[in-house]
Amino acid sequence: MSDKGLVVVIGATGPLGKECVLALESQGYHVRAASRRVEVAREMLLKSVKNPSRVDFVHVDVLENSVLSSVLKDAHAVFFCASASAGWRVPGTSKNTPKQVDYLGAVHVAEAAAQAKVKRLVLVSSAMVTNRTSFPYLFLNSSFGRIMHWKRQGELGVIETHEKNPEMAYTIVRPGHLINEASKGAKSIMVDQGDRISWRVSRADVAQICCACLQVENTMNATFEVAGRKQATSQSNPPDTYEALLTTIKPDKKLSTTGQS
Repeated sequence: MSDKGLVVVIGATGPLGKECVLALESQGYHVRAASRRVEVAREMLLKSVKNPSRVDFVHVDVLENSVLSSVLKDAHAVFFCASASAGWRVPGTSKNTPKQVDYLGAVHVAEAAAQAKVKRLVLVSSAMVTNRTSFPYLFLNSSFGRIMHWKRQGELGVIETHEKNPEMAYTIVRPGHLINEASKGAKSIMVDQGDRISWRVSRADVAQICCACLQVENTMNATFEVAGRKQATSQSNPPDTYEALLTTIKPDKKLSTTGQS
């Protein structure tokens, strides 16, 4: 196992989950790629990683706590990159809806991580998830099974789990509009807090930000947004590493005083 420890990626066959697996493995982490489609994950990822011996493949269902406990065993951190692929459905007809995956799945993983003594949970949510009058919120929520509502509930559930189990830190990363492009580097993206930005950003850059969180202490128990820069920065010395970008992030206030539904 790598000296950097084991990181579990939930949703490893998704576009962002794949990028997270590749980023973690390239940085020397041992990665447990967890998915409902193990063989698909194996075929997709083994040809792309630098060192196949650093990647394991396991089946996971985020709604089955008994499975999660074994998947998270010995993990230093877990990345929750899963998101529903089904929108509006008759209740009970699909396990892949926003309520089931983005909310209940996120909470189940957080609870299982706390029980397994995992030190860090990185939850990938969505920008504008609390900005209910924004176009992204209104459009996605109405067309895709209230996904923004359920993502926010997932965030709150993760924070509540942390407050009951403070030894498990969380980081909530809210990317803007995700696109499939090569990483453009730290100078091409920005981070913010307050749910005010949602511009296009590559999944590869978001994956790098998620990895950087493991190295930047002030991202523990914090929520922040990631987006591409609309234009070249005017800063004379813009941050040239993902870690440097994250130095301004501040921890969240206590949920009991600021939590929103």
